[in-house]
Amino acid sequence: MYLKKTWILKDSIEIQKTYSKKYGQRYRRAGHTTATPEAMKKYNEKMAQRELSRLINENFSKDCDYHVTFTYRKEERPQSDDQFKSDYKNLLKKIRKIYKKAGVTLKYAATKAIGKRGAPHHHFILTGIDLRLLAGVWNKGGMHPVLLYSEDLSDLGKYFVDQTNEDGGEIVGRRWNCSRNLRRPILKVEEVDAETWHEPPKAPGGFEITEVEYSENPYTGIPFMFYKLRRREIKKQTFTPDGRLLRPDAADRWLRQKEFELLRESYDAKRNKIKRKAKGVKE
Repeated sequence: MYLKKTWILKDSIEIQKTYSKKYGQRYRRAGHTTATPEAMKKYNEKMAQRELSRLINENFSKDCDYHVTFTYRKEERPQSDDQFKSDYKNLLKKIRKIYKKAGVTLKYAATKAIGKRGAPHHHFILTGIDLRLLAGVWNKGGMHPVLLYSEDLSDLGKYFVDQTNEDGGEIVGRRWNCSRNLRRPILKVEEVDAETWHEPPKAPGGFEITEVEYSENPYTGIPFMFYKLRRREIKKQTFTPDGRLLRPDAADRWLRQKEFELLRESYDAKRNKIKRKAKGVKE
């Protein structure tokens, strides 16, 4: 028996399959020992990235909303963490006031960051608004807005979390803040009455697999499989490499089969590499 977690978003689905501690001990990697601090840190960062990416993908959209970075002039940089936090609170207060006056519902996700050269700055993802209304909201440096330009905004979630771990110093406390009105993805947790899951995964009709990870929890050594599905855009007419013209439903089946073959090839190569390593064979 294994656990299946499914996060349902507006345009995508994320699935993780693993074992509970009750059933998972038999599947622990042979020789597993206590996780190193570095492995635990990387795992926690990855989980934080995925959590934030889900919120961003569920609530913000390409060509509608903005990623805005607020930077400091050198002489205006905060001299303490308390001042850094105060600047953030004052900035958010002004932004809220502007949105309320404009009659626009504000949704946001934000983080404080310190760059590699020690330059502090604030990142915001904001609901779309006339940017001229934000003129003057920040008087300690520059305001740099970018219209969201990707269908999948997961890279932005990763970027936000990575920004709190630059060499200039790690921000103490939670990695990001967000408005309370953000929609949360639907989470379904199921116990599946099966010995294990199939690898690699297969995409259902109308979806494509955009990410797959086979790994293990560094704390427990219990394996898991994680993958992301995104709705596929099928054109009215799709040509295969050998020149066949397919209807949308046939094209979807053909593309899913080809993607599965590539996943299988990649999966087999990875498994063979692990087996050779276990036998002491050098690459």
